[in-house]
Amino acid sequence: DGKTLLVTTTDLSDGMWSVSKGTLSPPRMRTHLRDAARDVFHPVHARDGSMAAVMTHTSRPTRRTSIQVFDPNSSEPPREVLEADDTQLLTLAISARLDEVLYASSSMDVMRGTLNVASIEGDPTPRVLISDTARYVDAAWSPDGEMLAWISDASGHMEAYVAPYGPEGLGQVQ
Repeated sequence: DGKTLLVTTTDLSDGMWSVSKGTLSPPRMRTHLRDAARDVFHPVHARDGSMAAVMTHTSRPTRRTSIQVFDPNSSEPPREVLEADDTQLLTLAISARLDEVLYASSSMDVMRGTLNVASIEGDPTPRVLISDTARYVDAAWSPDGEMLAWISDASGHMEAYVAPYGPEGLGQVQ
């Protein structure tokens, strides 16, 4: 919606990461998502503000990450879409129009991974869009969902890439 911010914050009393929601005008922030057993971070929200996704992380008793989806305008709890042991699932973008979340998947403590997409509704089986490992740091779908832009170091330097996007995956990368 262009007015809502989602940011990662740290609770100084327990060191846990959470997601706060707020606005710049008027300047106001409040904790929106918190999990006593997991760090919650890297929030992304849909262009229309109707949904958002976060990555959660825990290291005890096992190292596990998940992608959770939620309505930032509601107090309803988030819904887990994907979960993995010993794999980092870094949220990059979410599309309300396509009901999909885009994320990078990599081994823990390794910033280079693959670019993947999963359905938010229905079968969340991940689809690998780019299997060549790189560091993926940001992404966005076009308003109609037919183009995907992302930033990665696939060339050895951080660069922006754009490609047509559809049910079969990515078209010619530019």
